[in-house]
Amino acid sequence: MWSKVKSWAKWAWDWVTVLVVTVLGVLSIVFDYLEQLSGVDLTQIMSQRRAAQISFSVAIAKAAVALYNSRKADA
Repeated sequence: MWSKVKSWAKWAWDWVTVLVVTVLGVLSIVFDYLEQLSGVDLTQIMSQRRAAQISFSVAIAKAAVALYNSRKADA
């Protein structure tokens, strides 16, 4: 069982940037369409700028962890 959990966790870590960008991109588009249909401004919940900031932060965090792991492996 733990091997399946570890396997899933590794897959999620490898694809975390893509998953985050996909989810946030879909949310931004859905909120835009809902705003057009209802007239209620939902961009305050998830604007495209905020989605880009979160995506960038995830990418930077993942890069920092990869750099740390590569330095740790060299030592």
